[in-house]
Amino acid sequence: MESLDFSFKIEVDGHAIAKADEGDQGPTQAVLGDNAAIFTLHNSILRSGDWILARNKTENRSLLPKKVLWFKSGTENEEYAQPVSAEPHGSSYQIKFSGASLVAENGGVFAETSRRPT
Repeated sequence: MESLDFSFKIEVDGHAIAKADEGDQGPTQAVLGDNAAIFTLHNSILRSGDWILARNKTENRSLLPKKVLWFKSGTENEEYAQPVSAEPHGSSYQIKFSGASLVAENGGVFAETSRRPT
C-alpha cells in the first residue's frame, strides 16, 4: 500500500523510532528513543513533521543492513529518499523500506537485507 489514512508510530524490537533532531538538516540516521515520532504514509512518502524517513537511493551495495535516514522535507536531500510501503500484517501493518523490514543495531535503525554475510 502506498498510503494509510491514519497516523502511527513505528517500533523496532519494542522501542519506538525517535523524532528527528530539529537542529539537523539531514540526512541523519534514525535512532530508537523515548520521544516517539508520529508518522503518516501518503504516496509512498513516510513523514513525521518536516521530515521524511527512508533509505537513501545512493546506499552502498553490500549485503549488510542499510541505514534508515531522516531527510529534511523541502531540501535537495529529499530527492534521495526511496519510496516506503505498508503491508497488512494480521490486524496491523508492517512498514517496508524498499521491501525490507526494520532492525535495530546499537540503537540505530536499519533496513534488513534479504541475505547477510556469514
